[in-house]
Amino acid sequence: IYNWGNSKDPADRRKAYAKRRERARLKNFGFEKLERLKGNIGYLDLRFFHDPRYGGDTAVASMQVLSSCDAIIIDLRKTPGGHSGMVRLLISYFLEEETLLRTMVFKSGEERQGWTLPYVPGSRMYEKGLYILTSDSTGSAAEAFSYFMKSNKRAVLVGETTRGAAH
Repeated sequence: IYNWGNSKDPADRRKAYAKRRERARLKNFGFEKLERLKGNIGYLDLRFFHDPRYGGDTAVASMQVLSSCDAIIIDLRKTPGGHSGMVRLLISYFLEEETLLRTMVFKSGEERQGWTLPYVPGSRMYEKGLYILTSDSTGSAAEAFSYFMKSNKRAVLVGETTRGAAH
């Protein structure tokens, strides 16, 4: 188990960051498979929503490939969750304008909003057909991604009921 940065020692924090990034890199930042299927359908098998500080470049490259497809399938059937920053980045490719995704209200009364990004590198794909595959293994950030895309009328969800851990 790694120390994910709770230490006050900057050297320990740098080491933890490096270990975490290397583990993510060895799994291609969750981007398991990307291909173009017959009929010019893009397929992305995403296994984890890694922190965009680590996997942002991989996400951008994947979105660039998908942007030339006529429709897109994102497979989240084996995706237990991940980082909300990657959720925001990927959703931003599929919505035309900045969109409020959620508002969290804490016991202290503090509110935090989550918005899509005003800019993404490459082409947005807000007019392409989008299908998201889910299963009972789809959880947390993957559920949030699916919910935001469905509630913004941008995707058709296909599959099983998800875990129910999107907070």
